[in-house]
Amino acid sequence: MADGSWEDALSLYTGQEPTTREQVAGSGEGHASWFAEHLVEPASRQSGPPDGWDLAVSIPWVLTDALFPPAVYYYRVGLRLSPDIGSNEGDTPLHRFMSEPIDRLYGGASDAGTDMVKLLSFDSAVMAARGVHDHLMATHELITGMARDIDVPEAELQGSAAGALKDALTGIANEFEDLAVQMTTPREFTGEIDRARSQLRDSTMALSRAYETWRNSPGAWPAQRVIHLFHQTFDPFVGRAAQTVSGAAGPVIQTPLGAPADQGFWDRMEDRAKQDWKTGVVDNLDAAARTQLPAIDGAYSTAAALIPGVTAPSWRTPDNAGTAGASPYATGADGTATGAAARAAEAARARAEEALTDGGAATGDSGLAARSFAATPGSAQADDGTAAYSDDLADTAALREQALRNAVEQAGSGALSTDGVGTGGLTATDGGTGYDGGAYPSGSLVNADGTVTAPGGGLLRNANGSPVKAPAGAYQTQQARIRRSQALEDAAKAQDKAYQEQLRRQQQSSAQSAAQQRSLEQSLQRARSSARTTGLDAHALETARSAGATLRVKQPDGSYTDYTKAAGETAAPRATRVRTSSVEPVTGAAEEAALSGRRSTASSAPATPPMGGGMSPGGAGQGQDRERKSYLDEDEDTWGTRRTGGTGVIG
Repeated sequence: MADGSWEDALSLYTGQEPTTREQVAGSGEGHASWFAEHLVEPASRQSGPPDGWDLAVSIPWVLTDALFPPAVYYYRVGLRLSPDIGSNEGDTPLHRFMSEPIDRLYGGASDAGTDMVKLLSFDSAVMAARGVHDHLMATHELITGMARDIDVPEAELQGSAAGALKDALTGIANEFEDLAVQMTTPREFTGEIDRARSQLRDSTMALSRAYETWRNSPGAWPAQRVIHLFHQTFDPFVGRAAQTVSGAAGPVIQTPLGAPADQGFWDRMEDRAKQDWKTGVVDNLDAAARTQLPAIDGAYSTAAALIPGVTAPSWRTPDNAGTAGASPYATGADGTATGAAARAAEAARARAEEALTDGGAATGDSGLAARSFAATPGSAQADDGTAAYSDDLADTAALREQALRNAVEQAGSGALSTDGVGTGGLTATDGGTGYDGGAYPSGSLVNADGTVTAPGGGLLRNANGSPVKAPAGAYQTQQARIRRSQALEDAAKAQDKAYQEQLRRQQQSSAQSAAQQRSLEQSLQRARSSARTTGLDAHALETARSAGATLRVKQPDGSYTDYTKAAGETAAPRATRVRTSSVEPVTGAAEEAALSGRRSTASSAPATPPMGGGMSPGGAGQGQDRERKSYLDEDEDTWGTRRTGGTGVIG
């Protein structure tokens, strides 16, 4: 979780960990010293500071003796700085700490961006979202316009069949409109993305200005901190009258940091200089980060909260950064950093949270990857038409519970190491009179007084009957682990509650989607049942499945041809052969029109073949009369006898 430090601000702009202030000015083992070497000459006869040192001072003093005249000596001190802070060159922690903000902040504010932040990506997201929304609305208007010109006066298609087609088109258009509405529910979100982009750019520029101001100040450079502290320590001795020392006693040079002749003096000077430098980072850089990170986080969160879940993108946020309070690098009364332990605990908690969310590397298939919200092939169908969830979803709760248990166990839910006792529970040095330090039977608890309670109750005792004493700090370690375990359990409960709410919403959304799908299919089915789509001959025309349904088709000359289903007629399958009589009109022209795919109209009475004629189109051989109920021949899909310029196949 972000705490509002300068390093947290830089982490927002790249996936790589930034160089921390502790890498530059950390104290103790594992951290580089700022001092390369030093020189102390209490009684030198050479005047002036020693040569060849980065910092040097010479303090005169007078030795008086009864046998000899007074003599002037010089207390000379020299200090050489480490190359790590002596220059801002090379691959040193100081060089990285000073150069990384330039690459990350300036890159984040430019069109080029970084590997994590690109201002142009906000523009692309807005244009994509608005483009999809506009396309959906344009498609809605297009289909609505098509439906608007059907079954109205002067329209090319009229009648109940045309009305059914109009209803189907209207239903499809409404689906596009519904999708567009869903994109802006609960409200339009592209404006918030624009505002998040503006906030990101403004905050990035503010962080850049704060960095430039600090970088240009003398206190930003560790060498300047050391120089200032060195002169602050020795200048009072240089500016006053020479100290007079009698006899064999040496000069007295006692500073607030101690005597220069002691190594502790130089250790304290280095720690003081490092702490002064880190205080400057807190006052200048952390102050800017604590102001800007919450602003970025708020803008990101507001935009993300408005984006519907189905279109929600992946995004990165400072995660509640910048809460008011002391910096994790603030110092205590003793001048030591108080935030290091907090950051270490935060890193451990982050690893535990990773195990809670996806199982981590140790949990294997116990993570949430098995969760499935979609119907799988072969899955059951619910009574309401929605797809039943797969078995993976049914097992998710059990898998998640196991994953949480694994995470808690990995984080350490016990008081101490309870894997058992070492060497059979007895030490090798006392012949079996006590337990190995820190290894007790599983389930043991350390008491506040240092004794250990056995799993079955009662104090754990050595072979000689004395109570077992836990190592120093064992009780505090146990309590810390218990608190951490409780925190993990609380986090797990909160996360599981959020998951159940997400699951409920997913199920509700799936049910709504299924209902919409069923409604659309029913509309299309009604349209199919009320309009013929495979051919429009007067006999096989399927209208609204009721006698008297009509279809009016506008002809090129402006006239209308009406097709009406007579009472008592039934629709015959398209591929069924119908017996016709040899006295029926010749339909060769209609067949030709059907094959050519052109619209035809009748302008004269059909010709009649000679009685008993041969196998003319539309007729049959002698003795093979067929009953004919249509002017179309056999499997014809169009009607008419004269070819014109319009298309003839409808549907």
